[in-house]
Amino acid sequence: MFSYKIYNSFGNELKIIWNNLLNRSLGHTIFQLYEINKIWFDSVGVAEKKLKLHVVVIFFNNEVVALSPTLIKKKYFFLKELVFIGAGAFDYHQLIICNQQQSNEAVLKYLFRTLRGLRHVDIISLNNVPLEYKNISNDYSRFIKVVNRSTALSTYLPSTYSVFLKALKSNIRGDTNRQIRRLEKLGSLEYTHIVDKFEYSKFVKKLIAFKRERYRKKLVKDLFNNSAYGVFLEKIHDLIVDGIAHASNLSLNGEVISCHLGFNYDNRYYYYMPSFGEGLWGKYSPSRVHLFKIIDECIERGISCFDFTIGEEGYKKYFVDSSIEVLCYSESLNLLGNVIVVVERLYHILKATLRKITFLRKIILKILNITTNK
Repeated sequence: MFSYKIYNSFGNELKIIWNNLLNRSLGHTIFQLYEINKIWFDSVGVAEKKLKLHVVVIFFNNEVVALSPTLIKKKYFFLKELVFIGAGAFDYHQLIICNQQQSNEAVLKYLFRTLRGLRHVDIISLNNVPLEYKNISNDYSRFIKVVNRSTALSTYLPSTYSVFLKALKSNIRGDTNRQIRRLEKLGSLEYTHIVDKFEYSKFVKKLIAFKRERYRKKLVKDLFNNSAYGVFLEKIHDLIVDGIAHASNLSLNGEVISCHLGFNYDNRYYYYMPSFGEGLWGKYSPSRVHLFKIIDECIERGISCFDFTIGEEGYKKYFVDSSIEVLCYSESLNLLGNVIVVVERLYHILKATLRKITFLRKIILKILNITTNK
């Protein structure tokens, strides 16, 4: 017999359930770990009163078989949307299901029926779900509508760095080596791990500064307008101590010109948050040089897969040899939800169109940011 329980706070009972289920599930990513979800919620979720933790745990004959790592988010002051914890910050999301139940239709059917039956929820939005990860299917299309498809890119790493370089196109390999030589002519080029807490705090401030400069240049929404996201990055230091998070700088004559925060998990490296100075050093491609240093280290450590995560930025095409289809699922549960879904789809079409019109972008950006932050 199926049953469920809802958890509205992180605590020892939920931690034990979550971690035990992860140990019995296959195909999950770094972003399904209890620790990173708790860090995000303690930083961002607690700071935003419009977010309420709503983790749904499914039992079959009193045994945990599935978990929905979700929360309820208030939108536009009156709408309530069920979304994944870390939505907007995590690159991959999944429902966590016991490996013996992955293909069990009854488990998924009961789970989605439970989600639809939650009180006062107007919309269910399950975004950035890899369709298949490590040969485990996350196809929920039998139970909820697919509203968007995108791609996440990755590459399998060879046994040596020299083999990796030889596999690259000569133009990208040659240009990167040229940029390295140009930088080295200007002084001491150094790749550094950040472990110490004080140094990590400085690293976060620099990373955010670079990111905000990039956001302004590209005229896109600044994630760090919400200071809680800075707190989230600060707290990630706990995962560095555990060997899961990985922070590094590329510096020239002691001046940081590129930062990166990534993750090591299950023999996979997640290229999560690159950030670099675009002013004086931008012409030397510091972020790409930094990327090569990280890949070199990954190969040396025997990591088999380098995951570029979501997004199809042009630079990734030079490195990747595999891809994952990433799906966004959504369903409105009442008339109010239906209206909002239509309005938001029109909004995103308008936003994408206006971004292509350069002379209007600065004006529209402020309006869009105000609307998005409501």
